[in-house]
Amino acid sequence: MEYLVKTARELWAGEVPLCPAFWIYGFAVELIFKWVMRWLDASGHTGDFAFVFVGGVAVVYSAFASVAIWRSASKFEGQEAWAWAARIGAIVWPMGIFWGP
Repeated sequence: MEYLVKTARELWAGEVPLCPAFWIYGFAVELIFKWVMRWLDASGHTGDFAFVFVGGVAVVYSAFASVAIWRSASKFEGQEAWAWAARIGAIVWPMGIFWGP
């Protein structure tokens, strides 16, 4: 548990390098949320507590991850285009949790 809190603090502060912040804590985790939401929908659990709970957690986590990625991008020392691409992705990607295939 201590590791999770430490990692969350580092993410929030933008101290995690941009690559893992975007690909692991942004893209991969949000992809898992999307798959779970799709599975719950396909299983007919759309109105169940589990669907609402996972959706709520996904929204909160997506907001957290977007801020973390934005802050990591601000500290990125590589090409500025990559930092802006990550920022745009951090805003656009979470919208796909509820929409799209």
